[in-house]
Amino acid sequence: ERVQRHHGAVRELGRERECEINPSWMYRNCRHSCDVCPSPEFLVAARKVLAAESATVLPTDNDLRGTAIALSRLRKVYKLHIRDLTEGRLLHTVSSAKLSVYDCLRVANASYTAGDLASAWIWYRHSWRMTSDLDLKAHISMLMEPVAEMHDGTFQNNHHNYFPAKISRSPDQLSWDYDYSKLCRGERMMTPEEASRLHCHVSSRGSPYLTLQPIKYEELHFDPEMYLFYDVVSDEEIRAIQDTAKSKLSRSHVLAKERLSEIRVSQTAWLGNFTHPALPGINRRISYVTGLHVFEGPYENRGGEQLQVLSYGVGGHYQYHMDHFFKIYPPGEWNNTKAEKGTLISGDRLATWMFYLSDVEAGGWTAFPRAGISVAPVKGAAVMWYNLKQNGDCNWRSQHGGCPVILGHKWVANKWICEHMNFLRRPCSLDPEK
Repeated sequence: ERVQRHHGAVRELGRERECEINPSWMYRNCRHSCDVCPSPEFLVAARKVLAAESATVLPTDNDLRGTAIALSRLRKVYKLHIRDLTEGRLLHTVSSAKLSVYDCLRVANASYTAGDLASAWIWYRHSWRMTSDLDLKAHISMLMEPVAEMHDGTFQNNHHNYFPAKISRSPDQLSWDYDYSKLCRGERMMTPEEASRLHCHVSSRGSPYLTLQPIKYEELHFDPEMYLFYDVVSDEEIRAIQDTAKSKLSRSHVLAKERLSEIRVSQTAWLGNFTHPALPGINRRISYVTGLHVFEGPYENRGGEQLQVLSYGVGGHYQYHMDHFFKIYPPGEWNNTKAEKGTLISGDRLATWMFYLSDVEAGGWTAFPRAGISVAPVKGAAVMWYNLKQNGDCNWRSQHGGCPVILGHKWVANKWICEHMNFLRRPCSLDPEK
């Protein structure tokens, strides 16, 4: 009876977690009295596991949703087969990571929430075909009903979030293949006549600083005026830019809304000339090549903005957009810009200079859907185009986007060149329409 009372007291103390509060008591009593409490060795191991969990960054629901939307985007833009993704194949790369039917359902749900009804239907349809479980098939069929109803009820012709026809008429169809996706896949949309007028050059471009080491470049387009310059940044300078930017990177925002958005999925850092000794020389080189002022400073005395460094992982992209601050609005509405009001003093973004700081294994091109051209990333090169016409108006054909990265990692650095400090460097044309 005395032993039973002792065991009962020990169990009660165990339930009160006395073993964690008083380990010495546990050594003397708990291991020899009952099996309610774990052993000291087990507790030590459990504490290590808990410490590891607290130190490990696990994906959040937002991370999983972003990954699901990225998979849907890659399939849509590059015409990838869902069956290949479920089997771990991505182009010529094979992975042990495969998509289950539940993974496909997560992608479908994310696409539906994002308003991409065609992609949601395609992923639900594939999930339904993947499983032989009748209960799960019935559940997926139930999920597909509101997708079809919303698609047909809000149907828009020639829109990338919809099918070419209503689902009620054709439930097994392919989504639209629009020009931007074709350009991202490297398809050429320029006519042979237009391409025949473009040439390659080796030139100092009128700069005495480039006389002994002229620049290799090619003309990409005349409207907007666009060039691709080769070997304009060295590997050492690229490493300096990347190393300086890494500690400053944060999730990119959309300027118009100042919020995170699936329209833009990347990491951004801003580097002024003072952040690394190599940057002033890099900016001078941009000036020598373009013939434009790019120096930084206050709004009233600024030729260019700070260098914007961008890092894109797999699925990272920037939907096609304009680089302008305010000239996308009519002249009387320029104050509607969401940018800082000081940009009205320095003028709009006359031109964009984009360094390619890495090669990309697959994807990651820069596409201009209204101009019908796309540019593949080439490490050490830079693409440059004018956002404004010579009369100062917005050139809508400069609309562009960063295509999704399929494989690899994409690094770029943008230098935006301001309008007002360059009004003598790029004078107006005698033709008021140009």
